[in-house]
Amino acid sequence: MPQVRQENGLLIAHWAGSSAAYRVQLSDNEAFSPVLASHIVAANETRLIAPAPGSYWLRVIALDANQQESAASPAAPVAVATVFKPWWLLPLLIL
Repeated sequence: MPQVRQENGLLIAHWAGSSAAYRVQLSDNEAFSPVLASHIVAANETRLIAPAPGSYWLRVIALDANQQESAASPAAPVAVATVFKPWWLLPLLIL
């Protein structure tokens, strides 16, 4: 199962494996219907721009040298937090 953390507006995911490439997919439900983002990476780590705050799922599919897919990894739950922006405090800084 991929390990995912949120940092500076990014989702950073990593997993164990030694395949030629990986397909990384993000969805807002565990059934992955629809897939919101999907891309192929050559390493066992990727960085995605964090989507809007909410609950998501991320999974990884290993690809061999012929681009044949393995079974998908178990889906990892991802909670994208709301970034607190205390804009209402700005007038107090002027005083």
